[in-house]
Amino acid sequence: MDKIQYLNYIKDKYKIQPMVRNIFIIGTPSHGNLGDHAIWYATWKLLREMYATANIVDILIEDFFAEIDAIYELTQDQDLIILQGGGNLGNCYMDDEMIRRYVLLRFQKNQIILFPQTVYFTDDKKGKEELKKSIMIYNSHPNLTLMGRDHASTCFLKEHFNASIYEAFDVVLTMSAKSEKLRRGALICLRNDSESSFPNSRRKEIISRIERICPELRITDTMDESFAWREEREERVLKKIQEFQMAQIVITDRLHGMIFSAITGTPCIVLNNNNSKVKNCYEKLRNLKYIQFIDDTSSLERDFKSLSKTKENIFDSNSYKEQIKNILKLIEGKKKTEQPMNTFVDIAMETASYDEKYWFEMRHWFKKTQKDFKQLEHWHAQLKNDYENEQTSVDQAHDQLKIAYQKYAELETWHTRLKQDLQEAQSKQVELHSIIQDYQKKYKELEMWHNQLKLAYEDVKEKLERRR
Repeated sequence: MDKIQYLNYIKDKYKIQPMVRNIFIIGTPSHGNLGDHAIWYATWKLLREMYATANIVDILIEDFFAEIDAIYELTQDQDLIILQGGGNLGNCYMDDEMIRRYVLLRFQKNQIILFPQTVYFTDDKKGKEELKKSIMIYNSHPNLTLMGRDHASTCFLKEHFNASIYEAFDVVLTMSAKSEKLRRGALICLRNDSESSFPNSRRKEIISRIERICPELRITDTMDESFAWREEREERVLKKIQEFQMAQIVITDRLHGMIFSAITGTPCIVLNNNNSKVKNCYEKLRNLKYIQFIDDTSSLERDFKSLSKTKENIFDSNSYKEQIKNILKLIEGKKKTEQPMNTFVDIAMETASYDEKYWFEMRHWFKKTQKDFKQLEHWHAQLKNDYENEQTSVDQAHDQLKIAYQKYAELETWHTRLKQDLQEAQSKQVELHSIIQDYQKKYKELEMWHNQLKLAYEDVKEKLERRR
């Protein structure tokens, strides 16, 4: 496939048309974190409401390296770039950060909006180096808007970046999913990764303590490693939210465990994670009486019993939705800064110490993946041919089996008939045997009568001879 063919393929895939505004959501997840998928879903719904006539598409992380250069070729000046919100702005998730840097360097002619993010750079040499690079690249963009998902993140952004900066909240809070169904039992959603504040033994202890006061307990997670396909995203997200809808109370240290509880009106005890993003985002939900944050688990049982009795579980998503909509309206007509546009090469050269190596490795990986893909395509063609040949054999065998089955059915019918005939013959045999027995009895009687007559005849004959 040459460049023109590939551009046409991307154009058709994302329905890119001249004179139609495109809104690209870049960096949407292809991993199993349903919280991130919920962010994508809420973002897509919100943009669909605000920009009804626009062509809204999302670029999965797994498609980024293959498609982003083609997307760049096809973008128009009025197109809007949305960077997926979440909790990965910093040096803890460098793949996501590198994607953002690349987009900011590449798409300097387009307005770019970063949806609400938690920001966290580690307070060490590595974190400081990566923060410096991000500052340089982010500040190079002439029309960039950043949204912090909590107050601490917003303050950090304002301290280090020159873009338009707003404080918002996790975009999933623009959704509403209050359940009218009967709630039952407790739902525990505790993370088991690098962001957890609890060792495994502590998690087991928490589960055991809750189980003693609420035997009807279910364990869940907002991670679903079986997750895969683009077509499944919405269904998986809504199914997970429904799981929270059905619970009487939730105990979680996952940010979206807390948020899913909030939007479904489910009482929730919130525990902190190791980078405090849960605690920071909880500040946005402090007004919800049925959501309670605790730093100390010593009173867990008491808090559980108290929160279980909460009745006023009302969640209004409209206020959250309007806040983000208002931010988008404010920045919609925002013009580029007067500073001269930095070129990709200018900034890339300044950050080459790490980024060049990183992108060289990523491009090398991508080219290798392309080669492997072509090999897989070749194998697929071979397998397809083998399958078709095998299918022909199967069809032939099926036809033979069909004929054999027909013959079997005929034999079965013949066998049934023979069986019936045999039964009739056996019945007649029994009947004949009875008749024969009767005749044998009569024969014996006749034989005895004949012998008696013979004796009488001999007696009479003897008497006649004496008289002579």
